[in-house]
Amino acid sequence: MNFNEAKFLAKIKTVDVKSNKFINCIGAKLSTEPRSKRPVFLNPGGKYFDILYSGVNIFSTGKVLLGSRMKIKGNRSLSSRLWLDRQINDPYVKLAQKEGYRSRAAFKLMEMDDKFRLIKNAKHIVDLGAAPGGWSQVLAQRSADDAKIAAVDLLPFNPMEKVQQFLGDFENFQTDIMDYLGQKADLIISDIAPSTIGHAQTDHLRIMNLVDSAYLFAENALQKGGAFIAKIFQGGKEKLFAEALKNDFQKVCFFKPKSSRNLSSEIYIVAIGFQKCS
Repeated sequence: MNFNEAKFLAKIKTVDVKSNKFINCIGAKLSTEPRSKRPVFLNPGGKYFDILYSGVNIFSTGKVLLGSRMKIKGNRSLSSRLWLDRQINDPYVKLAQKEGYRSRAAFKLMEMDDKFRLIKNAKHIVDLGAAPGGWSQVLAQRSADDAKIAAVDLLPFNPMEKVQQFLGDFENFQTDIMDYLGQKADLIISDIAPSTIGHAQTDHLRIMNLVDSAYLFAENALQKGGAFIAKIFQGGKEKLFAEALKNDFQKVCFFKPKSSRNLSSEIYIVAIGFQKCS
């Protein structure tokens, strides 16, 4: 069957990009419906692919074209094509799918926890920018059985034990989160990032605004001795932010997980031992 001629629902595992033919159909849909009417299929890593290939959209279950070079045609920007190619061939994406994690970001938090040992003794945790749930998944696995995890995002994700979702802007949920936790948090983590535009300094300034807001939230929500972790894009202002945090925490440092892509400006700030009295 020619790939370009498909006008029906089908299940896909792999596509031979040279012959444009299906190989081993297992679990996705082809659709020419408008985007607003098309279904979304979440893969085991919590992401979905919306691949425009020769005018036909594929919604995959996550094991599509892994380890392959893809020909992607249509109205995709160059940056989108490069991102998709990286995503498909990323070893941590494959590992996340293999081990059942909802996103590759899970490995970043695991690396940070292996180094700083922050999750085991935390029983009241806030995960900002939680969707698709990779970090919440690690928190649930590594925290105490009686831990409570408040996960905040604009988007929902599949429920999990020990995790209570709050859908919306985290700035609107401080009272609700404190009510759920029953006290101030031991650990607040933020993987929030803006939609990037490809201009490094603009992306840096936009994420720093989000990090500032996340810390304003943490200032009022952290208990004494608590810890704060946040994602940052490097660009200059992160150094000033770190200096400001040193007034409120016993230890502040930057950490670049091995699972963070080498070419990414992404880095995490880790602040331990909150000592500011609110």
